[in-house]
Amino acid sequence: MEQKSIGILGFGVEGKSTLRYLIREGFKDIVVMDKSPVTLPEIDKSINISVFSGEHYKDGLLQCFEVIRSAGFYPLDSDLLKFQMNGGIVKSQVEIFFEKVKTEKIIGVTGTLGKGSTVSMIKHILDAAQEPSEIGGNFGIPMLDLLENKNQDTTYILELSSFQLMTLGSSPKVGVVLKVSSEHLDWHKTVEEYRDAKANLVRYQKPFDCCVYMQDALPTSEIAENSYYIQDLSHITVTILAENIPTDATKTIILNGRTQDPTQLVVTDNTFTIYANNSYLLNGKNS
Repeated sequence: MEQKSIGILGFGVEGKSTLRYLIREGFKDIVVMDKSPVTLPEIDKSINISVFSGEHYKDGLLQCFEVIRSAGFYPLDSDLLKFQMNGGIVKSQVEIFFEKVKTEKIIGVTGTLGKGSTVSMIKHILDAAQEPSEIGGNFGIPMLDLLENKNQDTTYILELSSFQLMTLGSSPKVGVVLKVSSEHLDWHKTVEEYRDAKANLVRYQKPFDCCVYMQDALPTSEIAENSYYIQDLSHITVTILAENIPTDATKTIILNGRTQDPTQLVVTDNTFTIYANNSYLLNGKNS
C-alpha cells in the first residue's frame, strides 16, 4: 500500500509555520501545495518534501492522508470536500493549537474592526500585572509556533478572524466579541456564514468561561448569545429562603449582567439559593 504524506495547503507565513511544526513533530513525508511559486527553507535531508504549485497545485491532495490548511483557504472548497469524502482529514492551525496547548489561559478576540488594538491593550495590561503572555493568531506569532512555549503560566491572547474560526470546534476560556458588521464577502458566501463563523469563538464555551461583548450593538450581541455564559438561563430555579433573609437584605441576582429580582424568574428544575446580603451570578458564578 502506498505511504501517504501529510500536506500543507498554502505556503505563506502560516504555511511556513506549519512546516516547522510538522518537522518538530517528526513527520518525514510532507506535501506543500500553493498556487504561487514555492521556495522551501533549508531542511534536513532526511525529510522528503514534494511541492505542487501553479494551476494544478491541489493535485497534491492525492498524495495526502491529512492536510493542514492555511486560514485563507476556503474550507468548503469542492476539492477539499471531495478529499474528505474519500477519507482525508483537514485541519487548521487554530484547531491543532486548541488540541495541543497545555493551558486553558486563552483569550480569543474577534470582530470586524479593532482586533489588533484590543489584543495589544490586553497584552499591555498583563505586562503591567507581570503576567506572562503572548499574542498570536492573525496578529503576532503563528499559533503553531506558540506551542514551542512550554511555560504553562503563559496567557495566550489570540486575534482570530472568521477564516480561522469557521471550522473551530473549541472556544477559549475568555472570548471577546467586538463590533461585527460585514466583511470578506468575496470569501464568505453570505453575511450569515461570516457571522456564524465569528460565533464559533464563544459557541463551545463551558460553565465558568467568560464572554465580553458589546451588548447594545447588533449583530455583536446576537453572536455573543451563542456563549454558554450569556445564554438564556430561564431553566434555573431560584429558591428564596425567606426565613433566612431580613427585610433589609439584598434580594437580587445578576442575570446576563443585569440586576434582577429573583422572584420574577421562571421556576423549573435546577435550584439556586439566595442568602442574605449576597448577589449571585447564575451559571454557578457568585459575586
